[in-house]
Amino acid sequence: MLGADTIVVLEGNILGKPKNAQDAINTLKLLSNNTHSVITGYSIISSTGVLNGYVESKVSFNNLTEDGEKISELMNEISSLTFIQ
Repeated sequence: MLGADTIVVLEGNILGKPKNAQDAINTLKLLSNNTHSVITGYSIISSTGVLNGYVESKVSFNNLTEDGEKISELMNEISSLTFIQ
């Protein structure tokens, strides 16, 4: 069995999944021109034992907010956003 979950961390703060489109825009503005961590924790359970761990990647965004157009383009490219209800 495999289980995994991913979080985004910016300046020591865990960013939650956007609740709606406006929240997604606000999150992109926070990430703009910054480097953040994307951390995925995992657990693998088999008949021979358990393996737990995590992988961390550093992701850098260019400035997305110079004219606001870049964030609008990103939002338009996402065809099916799922938000926390």
